[in-house]
Amino acid sequence: MNINVTKSAGVVLKTQGKYCAEDITVVPTLEEKSVTPTESAQEIVPSDGNCGISKVNVGAIPSDYVIPSGTLQITANGAKDVTNYKNVNVNVEPNLEQKTVTITENGTTEVTPTAGKDGMSKVTVTTNVPTSGGVEEVATAAAMDALLVEANVGKYYKFTGTTDSNYTNGDLYLVEGGAVSSGYTVSYTNSADSRVPDKVRINGGEKLTITDSSGTFENVQTIQFFTSFSGGVFTVIKSTTLGLNQSGESLNHEGSIYTLTQNVNDIEISSEVAGSGN
Repeated sequence: MNINVTKSAGVVLKTQGKYCAEDITVVPTLEEKSVTPTESAQEIVPSDGNCGISKVNVGAIPSDYVIPSGTLQITANGAKDVTNYKNVNVNVEPNLEQKTVTITENGTTEVTPTAGKDGMSKVTVTTNVPTSGGVEEVATAAAMDALLVEANVGKYYKFTGTTDSNYTNGDLYLVEGGAVSSGYTVSYTNSADSRVPDKVRINGGEKLTITDSSGTFENVQTIQFFTSFSGGVFTVIKSTTLGLNQSGESLNHEGSIYTLTQNVNDIEISSEVAGSGN
């Protein structure tokens, strides 16, 4: 016979005068349990050795307990607190850039983003590698300047001299058309003593002796003057436009090469007597 114990006080079995000398009382073994609330449902059952639970103690909700809800939209890099959100939608636009590179030598070219950029959206590559034997090596800046003439448009030159503000050792340079190929006008006046004539080199060509009292040079890309000294007299040449103040007091003085960007009409050539202080 099955006897269901459904009350904590137990069940009295009416056995007196029958098979037993007295009644039998059945008392269940119970226990107390404690639980902490959670987001999910919990099933509380007796432990092994107990037939029931006399009491369940339910604690308070923990202070750090959060029920996430809603969606956090993230559109920028950085640390984000997502504690209170059920979902996170990350949509960060990368910081990209476009770059343009020109390749003039065979080999491997590495193109990398600028510092602070995440990557590149576009790289435009211009390949312009001269054919074998088509590159002339040039050892001085003066020689490079002299090659910047119309006849050399489209040619490549490799600079093998010392790096300066205009040229870098080992770099290739392409002579292009434009202002360089058309040149400028240079006008001068000349009152120098005939014993110390000034000389000039136009576009890297031969030296020309200036004997006229005035004149004009056309299609000038580069210009260089040479002052001289003879019999205690020396040549002086000046130009405000060029920032030129060259003296021949040192013998056969070779001046700088000027690459023109405009017409020059204030060249003044004269001469002075050594020690005159003028």
